[in-house]
Amino acid sequence: MASLKRAQHLRDLHRNEEAIAEIKILLADDPDNPDGHTELAITYLGMEKRKKDALESINTAISLEPEEPANLSIKAIILSAMDRDKEALEVATQAIALEPGPFQWYAKATAHAGLRQWSEAEIACNQSLEIDPDFDSVLNLKNSVLRMQGRLDEASQNTAVQLSRNAENPNALANAGWTNLQRKDFKKAEDLFRDALRSDPENEYARAGLVEAFKARSLFYRLYLSWTFFLQRLEGKSQWALIIGIYLAYRFGRAMLSQIHPALGVALVIVYLLFVFGSFIAPGIGNFLILRDPLARLTLDQREKWDGMAVGGLFFSGILFTCLGGLFDLTGLLFFGGACMVATVPAAMIFRNYERKGQLLFGGIAAFTLATGLLCLVNSLTVGDPTAGRADTMITFSMLGVFLSTWFTGMSSLVKRSPTD
Repeated sequence: MASLKRAQHLRDLHRNEEAIAEIKILLADDPDNPDGHTELAITYLGMEKRKKDALESINTAISLEPEEPANLSIKAIILSAMDRDKEALEVATQAIALEPGPFQWYAKATAHAGLRQWSEAEIACNQSLEIDPDFDSVLNLKNSVLRMQGRLDEASQNTAVQLSRNAENPNALANAGWTNLQRKDFKKAEDLFRDALRSDPENEYARAGLVEAFKARSLFYRLYLSWTFFLQRLEGKSQWALIIGIYLAYRFGRAMLSQIHPALGVALVIVYLLFVFGSFIAPGIGNFLILRDPLARLTLDQREKWDGMAVGGLFFSGILFTCLGGLFDLTGLLFFGGACMVATVPAAMIFRNYERKGQLLFGGIAAFTLATGLLCLVNSLTVGDPTAGRADTMITFSMLGVFLSTWFTGMSSLVKRSPTD
């Protein structure tokens, strides 16, 4: 229909509100038009904070055409976008039972990938590509799945297939950039991400990759990236086994080293804390380092800039205050510097978080931690004891809050990492 065609064209131009208005005109005349509800769901899916609307629209389309496998596949993809991957897998399996087409297998691959079931996701991608070897979205997903398994040569071959058909395919160029980023060829990764953005300036996947490539100019962030890529290769249970193993090794190593020399035990504690909290603060420190580059900082969005100033500013200020405190034997300044560095953990979940309740909670923990450090500094200057009065109790509660904040990050009611969640 003409209205649907206009709506699709508007959506392709990222004019989603106009596309929705066009579809609603159609549905006002024909409220039981399943194609209209399907198109409405697809449009909502590409908009910020409209995934619930997308799910509602596709459910309406399914109620009108319950045996249409494409609608079930779209529902599965929407559920995956809402981090409801187990439900998505069930719906995608229903769609395949109706018709094992390429789009249905793509929906199942997406659900498996969301569950970090890389082998199953790859199988589903291959099933889709057997039917339609030119399915670009599946080739993109397969590239990510191969990279997650550390199979970078195969990922490169997969991307080469896409680029042989269209040398300016922005998603293929971005995929190639991520592969080179994982290979630690950061200069080539930067070039590929730039090429992708020249082809499609609105490509968020390429922009995010370019930001990561800029951050990788820092040795600290390169180490963080290497650890992240290593973890990505492990599926959920294997990740937990590794983390528990590292914790047990830490406990055993601390006991052994403390018997040799107390300083060795303290050093191991510092290394372990950096391991535990490094994943929280590394992106913010990376953003801070990019802010120092007048060209690279143009790739950051406003939230990333604030994140860099908050996390990086607190971290490096904390190092400065701690060094000054140690150099001039100012105990209160040591406490305040330590508070600044510890506060980076909850502060890291303020600007990268799109859930208002979480922002207030993490911001409150960070503010309380800084207030505790400031009180210790004042106590040191006035009464000579940083932990005098209520400071000792506040230190206990601030440390408890920081540790709990790492647990709170796993709660979807407090943390949304994307504006479209």
